[in-house]
Amino acid sequence: QSLPSTPGSDYSRCSRPPPTPRIWRRTLAMSPASIRTSPPASFGVENTEKGMRPAVGEEANDEFQFGSGDEVRVDAYGSLLVARNGYSIHMNLDSTVLFSLALRHRDLALVLDMTVDVGLPLDVNRFGADAQRIYTADNAGGSSDLSEAFSMELLQRTIGARLQKTEMELEYFTGDGTASKITDYSISLEGVVVGVSVTRACRGFPVIPEAFTVEEAVRLLTKKLKGVQESTRSVSNTSWEKQLLHVFVPDSHVLARVRDAYDLIANSLTENTIVLLSLCSGKQAGPIFKRDSTATGPVKKRQRTCLGMKSEEHLQNLAKSVPRA
Repeated sequence: QSLPSTPGSDYSRCSRPPPTPRIWRRTLAMSPASIRTSPPASFGVENTEKGMRPAVGEEANDEFQFGSGDEVRVDAYGSLLVARNGYSIHMNLDSTVLFSLALRHRDLALVLDMTVDVGLPLDVNRFGADAQRIYTADNAGGSSDLSEAFSMELLQRTIGARLQKTEMELEYFTGDGTASKITDYSISLEGVVVGVSVTRACRGFPVIPEAFTVEEAVRLLTKKLKGVQESTRSVSNTSWEKQLLHVFVPDSHVLARVRDAYDLIANSLTENTIVLLSLCSGKQAGPIFKRDSTATGPVKKRQRTCLGMKSEEHLQNLAKSVPRA
């Protein structure tokens, strides 16, 4: 007798035992709803069956070791579940594979989502080394230290991304003396460098029902996607061909509005950017969305040079680059 196809069926009536959940195994059976390609687009899927090659170590060039520490990682019934340190990540397994693949494919643009349940206060000291480095390093100011660090944590736990450069380690050159839009950090994924910009889609927290509209979501995505294109053109001390826009959303209503807004954005603006919507819920999700510049932790801020001006370090680098007779 064959096994029933529904995961919740009664297996006691079957002659074979129920399937055993597998630990992180890639499959390829993808049918994403929102995919865009920049012409000419050829979806090269060579090496898609090759799994991550885990390697022990904390260097940026090392592959991330899945299942390390107290992480519980399960692949079952077409879903990926990662549980650790008071939070859990749930993502469709096909989306996980497509996410990793799309970041390494120059012409593919799409929007994907994951669900994160935060049951205990987020403890940065228990994040991975890459996420801790983002949290403790210099940044351009603002109040997004936790969300940027948690972004790195989620990317590492789901697709094995490694931190390449933090916000203030990235340098830009526009050629006309003006300041460029900046990217929050860059990652390395199987040897491919990708820029990552992080934002939060909400109007205050706790969320006010119906407060965040599709029009606001369009404005947010338009602003961020323009910044992505500008920083990609201007980055000077590394190189990437595409970026990830990581959007934290507080509930399913906001997520739906951001998805609707994405469909209204012109292809010339979405270009080849991957948009990841992370729905963060749970009783301890608030700090991800609250704009608190007094957050505890060894956070250091460094004054950025004013718009149109060059820092002393930048001027020295320019002087060194002048050809000598």
